[in-house]
Amino acid sequence: MKRLFAIVMAAVMLFSIPAFAADLDLSSMTTEELVALQDSIQTELNSRGYNKNDEIATGVFVVGQDIRAGIFSYEAIEDTTLFVYENSEKYNSREPLSTILIFKGQNGTISLADNQVMEIVSGRGRLSDDKPSWAP
Repeated sequence: MKRLFAIVMAAVMLFSIPAFAADLDLSSMTTEELVALQDSIQTELNSRGYNKNDEIATGVFVVGQDIRAGIFSYEAIEDTTLFVYENSEKYNSREPLSTILIFKGQNGTISLADNQVMEIVSGRGRLSDDKPSWAP
């Protein structure tokens, strides 16, 4: 009888664990707990190679240091204004090579070469690699 009870209890515990994870109440968590959970989720996604469509927001990015060179598709989550500068000197003197405006919900193409500087002055979006899987 004890053995049967132990087997039933083990089965109940085994099947209740996935149900607990599905009922995660985010509203009861502290900000610190939410940030820790977010970091854990991002780490797991990264370990699975889920980096293709990274979200990017305002900031200054040096190509080859902060972001790799390439041809990217940019999907605007918000209206976005960005400048591409030939190099850091041109960035410091505020002489952009190109000015790109992409409106919310629209897509644009951004080509970045090493040592260029990309400055996103407003907005945010998803940056994805336009290179086909067969290209070197």
